Amino acid sequence: MNNYFLKRYLKNISKKEIYTLANKYDIKLNSDEITNIYNYIHSNSNKYFKNDLPIEKIISDTKHILTKSNYNKLIKLYDLYKDKI
Repeated sequence: MNNYFLKRYLKNISKKEIYTLANKYDIKLNSDEITNIYNYIHSNSNKYFKNDLPIEKIISDTKHILTKSNYNKLIKLYDLYKDKI
């Protein structure tokens, strides 16, 4: 995906969109997880696009944001799509 469109999408992403996207992949987020993901995206997306935040660090950080079950689902999803990133 074009970085311009991805940056724009992430800049405007809402908590509801985070919930809906996660739910689409059977990741059932609680309200704390949604808020923490939302804050993380808004605090770190610029670092990611400047190549100052590697995907491995993002994955590591999510371990502290998500429940164990949701984290494991995310890892399975990441493993499925990582070659397309």
